[in-house]
Amino acid sequence: MSGRPGRSGPVGNLNASKHSWRALWRRAMVRDEDAWVRTPVERYVGALLADKPNASAGELSMIECAALARGCCLLIMHELKRTGFTHLDKGVVELSPAASELNAFIGTEIKALKAVGLQRRAKPVGTLAELLSQKDPAS
Repeated sequence: MSGRPGRSGPVGNLNASKHSWRALWRRAMVRDEDAWVRTPVERYVGALLADKPNASAGELSMIECAALARGCCLLIMHELKRTGFTHLDKGVVELSPAASELNAFIGTEIKALKAVGLQRRAKPVGTLAELLSQKDPAS
């Protein structure tokens, strides 16, 4: 059997994963039933890259971190919608694991966005001669 000793299944097996956002954060993997989160995260990355068309390697890394945190937030909110914010444990009302971790991922996303910078950058357009030599779309 492949995988880690004391663990069941092959590496990458998410069948027993209880908290999908933890698998996304730690391993950048989602279960098949949580594959819907890829689309909004890809749109989010596209929007951030549109704001920073010539991002440095460090900025790209921070964008990836912000996107992972956003994906975790989406998975947590989905879980909260399904199970609720609180649960009863031995007669005591407690926050669900999802609700207690949401704040950390929101904070991580905000820190990553601050590191990238929230201002837009102008896209390089070229010289005046290059712009004039392009075909006029109206003609």
